[in-house]
Amino acid sequence: MISGAQSATSSSIESASRWGLQAGAEAQTVQAAAVRASRTTEAELKIVTNEGDTVTLSLESETDLSLATYSSLVRGKGGSGRVKVNLATLSSRSGMGIHVEGDLSEEERADISHLLRNVGRALRSFFSGHIRAAVRRLASLGNLGSSLASFDLKASQTESVSTAWWRKLIS
Repeated sequence: MISGAQSATSSSIESASRWGLQAGAEAQTVQAAAVRASRTTEAELKIVTNEGDTVTLSLESETDLSLATYSSLVRGKGGSGRVKVNLATLSSRSGMGIHVEGDLSEEERADISHLLRNVGRALRSFFSGHIRAAVRRLASLGNLGSSLASFDLKASQTESVSTAWWRKLIS
């Protein structure tokens, strides 16, 4: 992020000279700051029926937010000039997969639907940071229905924030 701001330094000097500043400026202050935040969320649920059929559901999403600011102040005999640039980007992507091995009966589909509602509530708690509530919801599932043998749930969420700041005074 900062490398982009540093490369903008030469264009700000060019812009300042277009504003009538002399090439021999007396002082220049250049500064840049950036912050990046990202969140990645993943979940996979594998369900096995009593007949050995398997259903695998997977979800993933990623969100990135970047903010940057750059400013340059040039003072010289002919006057002064300022360049300020702010940049914000937001990107998001998500995906979902469903894989079924075998033929599901009406009873299996109904039991899977019931399980998905309960697992969905637990995942909302988990991804909202309420881990204990998510564990309690999953532990209280009890009976999976007469047609389901087991389920395996894996979920993760990763968040990161990074910052950078740069300032240079040229006199």
